[in-house]
Amino acid sequence: MAKPNYGALDAVRGIAVLYVFLRHAAYLSDPSIRGGLPYTLETFFLNGWLGVDLFFVLSGFLIFQSLDRAQSTRHYFQRRFLRIVPAYVAVLCLAVFGLFPYYLVDDQNIVHRVLLHLVFLQDYLGSDIVVVFWTLGIEVKFYLLAPLLYTLIKKANRAASLLFAALLIALTESTFRWLSYSELTTQIDYAQYFYGFRSPFHMSFMSIWLGFLLAKAHALHLLDNSPRIKRWAIALACASCVLLCVVELMHTITWFDVFLQPLAISIVATLVVAAAATSASINNRAVSGLSYIGRISYSLYLLHVPLLPLSHVLSAAIFPGNSLAFLLTYFAISLAASAVFYRWVESYFYRRVAAS
Repeated sequence: MAKPNYGALDAVRGIAVLYVFLRHAAYLSDPSIRGGLPYTLETFFLNGWLGVDLFFVLSGFLIFQSLDRAQSTRHYFQRRFLRIVPAYVAVLCLAVFGLFPYYLVDDQNIVHRVLLHLVFLQDYLGSDIVVVFWTLGIEVKFYLLAPLLYTLIKKANRAASLLFAALLIALTESTFRWLSYSELTTQIDYAQYFYGFRSPFHMSFMSIWLGFLLAKAHALHLLDNSPRIKRWAIALACASCVLLCVVELMHTITWFDVFLQPLAISIVATLVVAAAATSASINNRAVSGLSYIGRISYSLYLLHVPLLPLSHVLSAAIFPGNSLAFLLTYFAISLAASAVFYRWVESYFYRRVAAS
């Protein structure tokens, strides 16, 4: 089996989590913070939700590899459970019991809502404890389907077969989107788009599936010696960065946002992950720093939203109204907390994944 460059994949994961972090720093923070940013930075930050799509492709890639190396289906499920559930439940409990300073969770129907989160239905019924938990509902559902999907494509040995599988899923998800969109009678805003077309599993599994197929293509050596992929990935990534600085993609929701944009984003994210998986090792401080952030990205992803109010309070007390000071304070607190959580909580169970 072809061995991907995990250092480069960790760096891409680091970029993905930082982009999500910037999205929430702008979108969920005090309006005065966002208003203090230059237009291009504000627009770039607000488009940070794209980091989730990059996460999904990476997740699909690694899920396939986990299945390919698992001793049995039971072994695969055991490793996946230890990898994500304990850390997730720990943050869920910290939030519910009010242990994040200044982070308040509405206690109405809290037992019912916690149970929904424990069975990972928050992607359909609302991620209203910590907003980022919606992606865990999608991930877990794909984990459950992955052994069957792996069996279906295990014997595929041609690029054409994988392309057909990708097109089939793209068509299926587009059909779901069309059926829901055709029922609308008025234009929707971002919140309505999120709950109707972004959060539910059946609307967001395409990126994970493309990552899954990408790993199969990598295992078949179909990506070896493919400089064209890297050139396309670099060109599209550079063009995307320029676009994301000048256009807020979800400012107004149109048919393009519902149908074509998700597919385009998934393709670009898949090319970026393909380029990283086939890249030669790069040893420099910038990549090493991103790789470290990538390794603790799950902890950072889980913790950064509950730490937002504390960051506001501290930055306002020291540098009131200073957007840059808030961003630096927020990043420092989130990174430090994530490093500790990764070391003492996530890694505790991750070591058991490695040993299992």
